[in-house]
Amino acid sequence: MKKIIYLLLTVFSLSVVSCSTASKETERVQEEFVSLLKSDLSSAELIKALTEFETNNVNHFESKLVLGEYYFSTQNYLASWQYLQKALPLMQKLNTLKDKDKADDYALLYRMLGTLCYLTNDFNQALEYCKKSLDAITKGSDPAGLSRGKVLYLTGHIFFENQNYEDARKYFDMAFTEFSDLAKFFDYTEYIELLVKNGEEEKAASHVETLLEKNWWALGAAGYAGNFYLNNNDYGKALPLYFIQYETDMAYVQSENLPSFTEYLRTIMGESSVS
Repeated sequence: MKKIIYLLLTVFSLSVVSCSTASKETERVQEEFVSLLKSDLSSAELIKALTEFETNNVNHFESKLVLGEYYFSTQNYLASWQYLQKALPLMQKLNTLKDKDKADDYALLYRMLGTLCYLTNDFNQALEYCKKSLDAITKGSDPAGLSRGKVLYLTGHIFFENQNYEDARKYFDMAFTEFSDLAKFFDYTEYIELLVKNGEEEKAASHVETLLEKNWWALGAAGYAGNFYLNNNDYGKALPLYFIQYETDMAYVQSENLPSFTEYLRTIMGESSVS
């Protein structure tokens, strides 16, 4: 857990601001914040210390963002939302989009808010936050395109949930253009589903194989690739993929009378195709 917190905190700009216009008090507060992050406290002790620090420093942006991301990563979405909502007016008050050194922080804030709105089915607000996240990202702060790729993917996902498949496909394509290796971060089965619906089964199968190599979340997409290889009479590739799909599906079935793999195949391939 300590390692998780450390990885979360490294995304932020932690250097002490010492410009001539900064007050001594501002410098002192920032130094205290940085010292906390560099301390040897356990994860529980660190979160407790950061919580106390944030309470005592109501105008400190980074502490609210750190706590918001920590609770976001641990799926305590209510606590995450509360800290991010505290951070948002501070960002707007400081006109922070002009601060290029903090661009990633602001993009992250908007992306998390967009995700939380999406989870509560507030799709319009989620799309608005995604747009603001994209506006905050600069090429200098995101040379590999990962941040843009994540936000573009989330935007596509929101359009998919709204059954706006044309815009969903557009944003999914843009996400892969920005960052081709999204398989390390997402189970993009919606994109695969759109490819299949559009008759691009070979491209869909290729994406499934990439997902299975890099991301266990994608196990539920194995059937898409199995269908492609089955339609092309490549049973050697189709059957292992169907078996992955079978094990994934059966893990969620609450019954003592589970179908055998052969019975499962019959529902897919037809009675005459399975001996």
